[in-house]
Amino acid sequence: MELAEKNNEKLSIVKSCENISIVYSSQGNQKEAIRYLLRAKGISEELKDTLSMSAVLGNLGAAYLHFPDSIHKAVEVYDRALKLAEAQNNIYEIGNTMGGMSRAYLSIGDSAKSDLYMQRALKIMDSLKIYYSYSQLILNYASMLNERGHYAKAEKLLLEALAIFRNIGMAEGEK
Repeated sequence: MELAEKNNEKLSIVKSCENISIVYSSQGNQKEAIRYLLRAKGISEELKDTLSMSAVLGNLGAAYLHFPDSIHKAVEVYDRALKLAEAQNNIYEIGNTMGGMSRAYLSIGDSAKSDLYMQRALKIMDSLKIYYSYSQLILNYASMLNERGHYAKAEKLLLEALAIFRNIGMAEGEK
């Protein structure tokens, strides 16, 4: 990031901020992740770069989901990200954002809307044949269904994800 800042490479700074936010998020430090994502958002807005803005907003929505008082903010951010992705016809980002919207709506207690967004996201990711991303959405949905007591549906999805992992060579823990 220092080199990008030194050379005033703003798109590189945005990408660095996104990557740093992912590290903080993985460590459970959502506040720092949000700090870097807000910086990336500001630069993307300054550059009027809607492509990077869509991804930044999707990550920002995910970070906001960790704070109960920010769930509605997550929905707003995801909604903006979805509009940008749709305007760009970025099918992958549309599916990815819909998966996030699904989690946000479940967090505010709207399971019907949550299911609708997740089913649309799954359909999109399946059509793209990006199996890892598709399997991650399946795992997220299985977890959401499990939390709501839909154990049989969750199990069916988990088995589907396992089959995908086997097909793409990611079932290492199985033996």
